Amino acid sequence: SAPMIQGGRVVFAPAEEPRLVCLDLATGKREWQQDKGSGLYVAGIHEDTVISVGAGIVTGLALQDGATRWTVTLETDAGPPSGIAALSSDRLYLPLRG
Repeated sequence: SAPMIQGGRVVFAPAEEPRLVCLDLATGKREWQQDKGSGLYVAGIHEDTVISVGAGIVTGLALQDGATRWTVTLETDAGPPSGIAALSSDRLYLPLRG
């Protein structure tokens, strides 16, 4: 996914790697990395939470250290994500193939 900048950090999910990466914006130092599992891309950053979209799951990770804050499992009859999510001030709009 494209790099996202928030709070002096850059978060991205390289397509060729099995992890999400967070770097310090000023130094380029790796702050944390997290296994992306079924993660497809970073949908956005809301305040201090990185939102990762996976094949059947959406996960919120702490921007500070990558710890999992919350997880939402998508209903199987709704189908998997079929496009890029849109993040507004308090909602994530995720197109599903269902």
